[in-house]
Amino acid sequence: MQIPLPFAVATAHLYEAVAAITHKPPVTFVSWVKMGSHYSFWDSSKAVRKLGLPQTPVRESLRKAIAWFREKGYL
Repeated sequence: MQIPLPFAVATAHLYEAVAAITHKPPVTFVSWVKMGSHYSFWDSSKAVRKLGLPQTPVRESLRKAIAWFREKGYL
């Protein structure tokens, strides 16, 4: 579902105003809405190359996550 950016930003302003009154966290922030409206892409190759950041294939990560949730009784 796509929401027009001006409407989403206005809604985020409303959430922030209500949060200021109720002292509860807002559903979202204006900054999040604005950042989320831009396509972003990150390349981890520099972190892998310079820092040795490990890279785990997605399927293996999901397999490990599912096993952890089962072990903890969440599944």
